[in-house]
Amino acid sequence: MNLLIFSDKDPIGFQSRRQLGWLFEFIKDNHKEVNVKMLDSFDDSEKNYDAVLIHGYDAKTIKRLRKTHPSSKLLLLNPGLLTTYHEISLISKQKIKAILQKNIIEKNIDAILVRSVPWSKVVKQNTNIPVFEWMDFEKSVDPIPKNKITNNPVVIGYHGNPYHLMNKFSINGAPALEMLNEDYDFVFHVLSNNTSTIKENFNFKFPIKYFEYDSVDFNSVLKNFDIGVTPTMSNEDSINETNVYIRNANRTVTLLSKGIPSVTSPLPQSKLDLIEGIHTLFAVTTQQWYESLKTYIEDQNLYKKISENGYKLVKENFCVDQASIKLIEILREVVSGSKT
Repeated sequence: MNLLIFSDKDPIGFQSRRQLGWLFEFIKDNHKEVNVKMLDSFDDSEKNYDAVLIHGYDAKTIKRLRKTHPSSKLLLLNPGLLTTYHEISLISKQKIKAILQKNIIEKNIDAILVRSVPWSKVVKQNTNIPVFEWMDFEKSVDPIPKNKITNNPVVIGYHGNPYHLMNKFSINGAPALEMLNEDYDFVFHVLSNNTSTIKENFNFKFPIKYFEYDSVDFNSVLKNFDIGVTPTMSNEDSINETNVYIRNANRTVTLLSKGIPSVTSPLPQSKLDLIEGIHTLFAVTTQQWYESLKTYIEDQNLYKKISENGYKLVKENFCVDQASIKLIEILREVVSGSKT
């Protein structure tokens, strides 16, 4: 099989772009039955690919790849506004934009890839194009899991989108840290982009240290976390928001690849992948966040249990080796089938 992976995204800002880089290298080295190439810009090659995996919706990219490779099966990873198509108001500019995206996708794309079961269910409501559930994944796990808190004061850390910190965690998670600050010594590390914006909007009294993605070594900062927080819900009703409902536990998985336990939001996909008290602790309310963080600090046995179990889970199920197998299975199904 001849495969082209096309992504023009910035690997610093997009974890999904970093993942595709890992995937490319792994397939090239370990799946000789697949002849894989990765591009971040057009080379106008007339090479005949069986499949082209496109990273994210972009009309010009999709049209150009379809024109250049008319006989190839085009697969779109993350389908843009097609995800929320059903809930966009009919009388809005956003709906016009969504209709245009839907038309371009349905005219040119042979299959859509998403990263969770809920996401798949949502997109299937909005199109007849085949939708496949793929996965988020890590390149590898660290040599050994962290196993215990190593910093004094304790480092509680967040990594990810500024939005989830400012708009989700600030509602219940940050107030829990305010409570925790009265009883324990800790520093809150924030590893993100646009940290200057976070500083302006995330105003709390507990100690905070900021790390800008493109100014630090990502893995070094992350490995120093003792406990992670991976919030996506501000309250129980957040699950009714499509862009919350479809998410998975990718940030939690990243931390567990280093054996770092975290407190995370109980998303539907997270509850499919992770077991409470075995791989993570779930929290939504301020009291739940406080109790979960307190438990990690006080209960060394639970910390070790979640560190080791979560690390094993990621090693066996959420690394690039498993992601490559699943993707190749999807590609074979799409290439051997016909567009519906």
